[in-house]
Amino acid sequence: CSLDAAYWADRYAYICDEAGEIYKFQPRKSQEIFLSVAAHFEALEVAIELLVLKGRQVGITTITALMFLHRMLFIPNTQAIMASVKQEKSELIARILEACYRRCPWWLIPRQTKDRIGQMGFSNGSILSIQSGMQATGIGQGWTPICVHLSEIADVPNPKRTIEEGLLRATHPTKKMFQVHEGTGGGSTGWLADTWRNARDGFTLGLSRV
Repeated sequence: CSLDAAYWADRYAYICDEAGEIYKFQPRKSQEIFLSVAAHFEALEVAIELLVLKGRQVGITTITALMFLHRMLFIPNTQAIMASVKQEKSELIARILEACYRRCPWWLIPRQTKDRIGQMGFSNGSILSIQSGMQATGIGQGWTPICVHLSEIADVPNPKRTIEEGLLRATHPTKKMFQVHEGTGGGSTGWLADTWRNARDGFTLGLSRV
C-alpha cells in the first residue's frame, strides 16, 4: 500500500457521495486519465503540478482527496492544503477523507490526532488543512505544503495575488510536490483562460511548471 496508491485505493478506499451514501471506490474513466497523467510526471521524478479545466461531476476532487490521503497515511510529515471557494465543496472534501480513513484497517494506518477545527492530523506527523472560502491573501502562509488542491479556481477573487503571488511562492517544485488546481472555467478570457493556455503549451513541451 505504501508504494502504490492505486493498490491501496482498489482495496481499502471507500468514498461518500453528495447524498451521504458510502460505497467502495471504483475509478471513473476521467479519474483513470488523471492518474495516468500524474504517473507520467512521477516517472519523470519531477513535481506533479496540474491545472485541470474540467466538466462537472467527473470526480477530480474525489481522486485528488484520495491521493492526498494516501500520501498523508504512508509518507510521514506530509503537509497538505485543500481549499474550495464554495462551502459545500469544502464539506464534501472533509466527508471524503473521513469516510475513507474510518474504513481503513487500524493496523494499516497511523492514528488520527486531535487538531484544530479545519485540520486533520495523524500520529506520523502528517497534517491537512481544509479551508472553506478563498481569502484574498494568505493561502499557504506559514506553511511549506507538498500537497495542494484548489477547487473552483474560476471563482477565486484576485487569483494573481492569491495564487501566483501568495500560494505558489510557498511551494517548491521538487519531485515530492503534488499540486492540483481545478475548475469548470470562467469564460475564454481572463486569468484562468490565459493560465490554462500557458499550462497546456508547457505540458506539450514536457515542462512541469510555467
